[in-house]
Amino acid sequence: MVVVYSRNPDQILLIKNRQGGIWWSWWKFIGEEMEPGEVPLETVIRALWEEGGFMARLDDPEMSIEEVRPVERVFGNTPHERYFFKVRIPNARLRDLGEKEFPGMDPDEYFRTKIFSFEDVGSMSNFFKLHHPLFKQFLGFTA
Repeated sequence: MVVVYSRNPDQILLIKNRQGGIWWSWWKFIGEEMEPGEVPLETVIRALWEEGGFMARLDDPEMSIEEVRPVERVFGNTPHERYFFKVRIPNARLRDLGEKEFPGMDPDEYFRTKIFSFEDVGSMSNFFKLHHPLFKQFLGFTA
């Protein structure tokens, strides 16, 4: 999972997916599965391109990438490790990323981006339910 945000004002980039011609009803964080041989930071950079619609570089002086919390082992139908990163960029760059729609890497997949205030995300009824605890962790609260 990746949170893309800015400060002054506090804003966050969320995405929606469209698959099979149907838009999902909720906004969510960017998230991708690691490809074989990838390290987490490589996955973050790829996810930002594939789902966020922008090319990020680790040597970009206007951008910071850091892990929000240690890796978490998730159990269920598909056990996996979940990483959670935050990517801070200047507000002007964040505004350029909002209100975009672009094709994904998979056939018949599209993404839509939109910028929200931190306050709005915390009270949204159409913010993906499973990402609420992650949002609280991003803000610094224990979920």
